[in-house]
Amino acid sequence: MNIYLLRHGQAERSADKDSLRNLTPSGVEDIKVLARTFATMDLTIDRCFASPYHRAQQTAELFLSGSSLACSIESNAALRPDKQPPSQDDTIA
Repeated sequence: MNIYLLRHGQAERSADKDSLRNLTPSGVEDIKVLARTFATMDLTIDRCFASPYHRAQQTAELFLSGSSLACSIESNAALRPDKQPPSQDDTIA
């Protein structure tokens, strides 16, 4: 099993709420470049988890569409930046 971790692209410095911050144009372009790189590799992804924060959802959508990887995005509140990391006994599934 391989696990790939991807941090969201560069986001706006502020918004009405932190969870609503969008990716900047530079952040969008960086994710598109990364997606094109992944598209050249022989990879598959079975599951994609993302924080419910807007910038994380944007990143996941851009990455999956740009890399031609077929996978639905599973939003998971445990991945929000204000949450404590899961303990050894916790699962994200």
